Amino acid sequence: MNSQNKNSFSKEEKLHFEPQINLLLDAFKTKKVAKLNKTLAIGYTIKGLPKGIEALALPQIIQQMPSFNKYEVKSLKFEKENYRIFLVFILKEQKINSDLLIDRQGKIKELNLLENLKMDVK
Repeated sequence: MNSQNKNSFSKEEKLHFEPQINLLLDAFKTKKVAKLNKTLAIGYTIKGLPKGIEALALPQIIQQMPSFNKYEVKSLKFEKENYRIFLVFILKEQKINSDLLIDRQGKIKELNLLENLKMDVK
């Protein structure tokens, strides 16, 4: 498994994750998930949620998150033909560690916004 630090990403590698992360930032700012939904893989998962409720929970999660305006990619790993991106979303002093798993088609397979996300969906 290859792993790289934040300073060694090629333009080609950035194409695998920058558009998706920018759509996620847009969702944080607008509190709308329509654009983000287009980049989510069928059957995507969100760490900490029961499988199958992601589509219902994602708008609620985005509503509750701060309006992050930038991010910093910490590392990138190649896992079974997917890219796992470890990053930090930032808004002033607020920071959250997250990771995304993106397939070769550019679809997000895992959207792990918080390390220990626990959410009651009503």
